[in-house]
Amino acid sequence: MPNTSTSEQSVIVPLPWDSEHFGIRCGKAVLRAPLPETLAEELKAELADYDFVSFQNIGNDVGVNRFLAQSTEAYLVDVNVQLEKEIGETPPSAGTCPIVYAQDLEERILAQMSVGENDFAFSKFVCDPEMKRRAGYRVYACWLKNAKNDPDKQFIFRTIDDAVTGFILFRIRERILTSELVKVNAFCQGQGVASGLLRELEAYAAAQACRRLQVGTQLNNIPAINLYHRLGYREVSRTSVYHLWR
Repeated sequence: MPNTSTSEQSVIVPLPWDSEHFGIRCGKAVLRAPLPETLAEELKAELADYDFVSFQNIGNDVGVNRFLAQSTEAYLVDVNVQLEKEIGETPPSAGTCPIVYAQDLEERILAQMSVGENDFAFSKFVCDPEMKRRAGYRVYACWLKNAKNDPDKQFIFRTIDDAVTGFILFRIRERILTSELVKVNAFCQGQGVASGLLRELEAYAAAQACRRLQVGTQLNNIPAINLYHRLGYREVSRTSVYHLWR
């Protein structure tokens, strides 16, 4: 268990799943401005209990970035961009892409929803050399596999000759549809697969009386950001992510 900090609650929160997956002690610290003056000392006391810590700077605040640079050896690995789109009058879906709850998805379909190291080139699991050395991209495969255990998770996917060419893992909560994972097979990229899936997903969200759509991507993933902008999404937040290895 982490050391008890001088505040009522520890700065670093343990990550049991990540710790088991990577075989090291993992933690996460979510930082927001303004930072308390005692934070640096609290972090030093808690860091000894972890081999890896992910820092999330909500809002990408300059002061928090400066604090991390001056007080830790953590380095920037990602700037996560969250985008949203309000659902207005949406044309009905063409219905060409199946939408299935993850727990009901056929194993032969799920088996085709593989994730390789090059599928998410801008991900922190690939861009961080230490995470790459540990094959961090395999987290996505676990993410897909574990989706079957969550009754809220659904898939929309496109097939050609019974072969999956692209898919989106998503969930709906409180009338908000959130896309969690978007992938198009390399040989189908540039053919409008992602935009087609997103348009059908929007029509589905409208039919489910959702109020808006949410999706996240990396700041460096310019093609994805351009796609979301073309489809009417707008940026609502940025979070910088730092990694610290001991």
